[in-house]
Amino acid sequence: MLLLLSVFAASLSAIYQKKAINNEKINPITFAIGLKIFVSILVGFDIIIRGFDFENLFLLIPNFIFMVLIYAIGNLLRYRSFKKIDISRYTILFQLNVIVTVVASYIYLKEQLSFFQIVGILLVFFGILTVLWKKRILKLHSGDWLAIGSAFVYGIAFVSDALIVRTFDPLTFVFLAFLGPGLLLCLVFPKKIKEVKHLVTKDVGYNFFMASILTAINTVTLYTAYKIGRNAAQLSSLNQFSAVIIVVLGILILKERNNLYRNLLGIAISTIGVLLLI
Repeated sequence: MLLLLSVFAASLSAIYQKKAINNEKINPITFAIGLKIFVSILVGFDIIIRGFDFENLFLLIPNFIFMVLIYAIGNLLRYRSFKKIDISRYTILFQLNVIVTVVASYIYLKEQLSFFQIVGILLVFFGILTVLWKKRILKLHSGDWLAIGSAFVYGIAFVSDALIVRTFDPLTFVFLAFLGPGLLLCLVFPKKIKEVKHLVTKDVGYNFFMASILTAINTVTLYTAYKIGRNAAQLSSLNQFSAVIIVVLGILILKERNNLYRNLLGIAISTIGVLLLI
């Protein structure tokens, strides 16, 4: 039930994020800073009521440092890609992250990798190639490379997160996972801080706030589900069902009709691959 809620929250959040970042006044770095900080505030309110739990934090400091760095990089890649390509195309390319998670879970978390999961990995690849294939060549734009880069980063990040959440409070982790990268981006790009005000304007504010609230719900429920189930590869695979919803919503709400049939075929093949990865 937690994962189901996470899937729907992630799907809707992606649509609101895309709608907000499509505004010409919004810079990807500014959006990443604003979203990270605001989500950490939302989660922080809940934790204040319940109480912070920093047990084992000292032992996990190297993991948290790695987490802050990798999410800062992942956010930059993600939102720069959002600015350049359709959410449907990004989502299908981002399916690569489940392959990274499954392989990394096999190597670092000692989770099993079956024959059907190997077939699933191949199908996910084939689904992505279906989207990129155009007139006998693979057509990759700069936004595509950014999406692929973010897929690899987030795939590794989820396994790193799983190692932390095994012995750390999920809500406190989510708070730190958003606050840390947000502050790091502020330090690296201080001039972008003053542009955050554009995120609360009439044109962008509603989409930004909805994206933030749904992102908070998605992340908290996802890592709480892992705390209960303890299977990073399976949870990451199941969470990819949000990709199908995002592609459909992108077509219906954002009117993304470019390469419509190829995108639908690609997401269908990738989804079969994801099913085999479960």
